[in-house]
Amino acid sequence: MEWVPNAFRVGQQVDEFYGKYLNYELIDVKEISETSKVVIISMNYELGPVYAKFLTYKAKAGWILVSFDFNTKPEIILPALFIN
Repeated sequence: MEWVPNAFRVGQQVDEFYGKYLNYELIDVKEISETSKVVIISMNYELGPVYAKFLTYKAKAGWILVSFDFNTKPEIILPALFIN
């Protein structure tokens, strides 16, 4: 899984900028179909939140992570909240 080292480096960069990780909050889970869901969370750090979106897929062995996005801008992860 080549994305693992990259995800670890991103985590280190976030820690350097936002401080210590505190907790997370579940924002939403959207079922796209019987076999796919999008999970959106806010990861809370000492100096601010980082928003994350995960695409999961129900494989034969169970739910797996297919893709993910992290951003400090909520409008990137949750664009529907900002449409009037």
